[in-house]
Amino acid sequence: VSTDPKTELFCQTSTYLKGRGHPVYALSPAGGFGHGWDPLRECETADQARDLAKAILAAASAVDGQQNSQWESMSESYLSAYLVEAQAEGQGLPDALKALYSGSKSFESEAARFDWAMFMSGESADRTVGSIKTTVQKSLRPWTRDQVLGFLAHEPRIDMRKIREEKAVVYLCTTATEAQELAAIQHVFYSRLFSILAGQQGPNVYLLLDELGNLGRLNGLERALNLLRSAGVSVTAAVQN
Repeated sequence: VSTDPKTELFCQTSTYLKGRGHPVYALSPAGGFGHGWDPLRECETADQARDLAKAILAAASAVDGQQNSQWESMSESYLSAYLVEAQAEGQGLPDALKALYSGSKSFESEAARFDWAMFMSGESADRTVGSIKTTVQKSLRPWTRDQVLGFLAHEPRIDMRKIREEKAVVYLCTTATEAQELAAIQHVFYSRLFSILAGQQGPNVYLLLDELGNLGRLNGLERALNLLRSAGVSVTAAVQN
């Protein structure tokens, strides 16, 4: 699994690797080619959808370099309610975003109603809901680009839970001009991947994190480096000054 900041690795090595019998997956959030990926469709429980909400908010803060733990905490239950509702309905991230931006507060899932109640029970929640919605929408901005929405819905999709099932090569591709704007999506991709791999055993997985500095502070990286080795995962990180 490799970051590919300029799509150079894919262009130079994918044909060779296909010839060697390796399935090749290219994930290009704004490039219009390759496979799709929807992290919400990989969530099997409400708690996993909540973890995704936390990862999306943390990624936005890490990439911006501005962290406000109080606002993130207040925003978490707000975003979780929409992701948990979509997960319970078997829907994907685009469906959750549509409901959130429409201002819908109709939740059928008991877990989603719980998250919304948790948000509304916060101090001054009724007066700050507008500000929280603005904060959440800012965090979601990279995910609402037309090309990214197409990427989320594109078939076939890669399922990271099955990444050890074949000797595949996965490229996470961006262009030089889009790398910073899409860094939050890459951030969520690797945060999710670390979490999934740490809880699995199976064939070894090699991660090449090129241009790691462009991802901002990757939450969970320190813990992942301690845990992934025992899960058969090796990590090579590349940065430049």
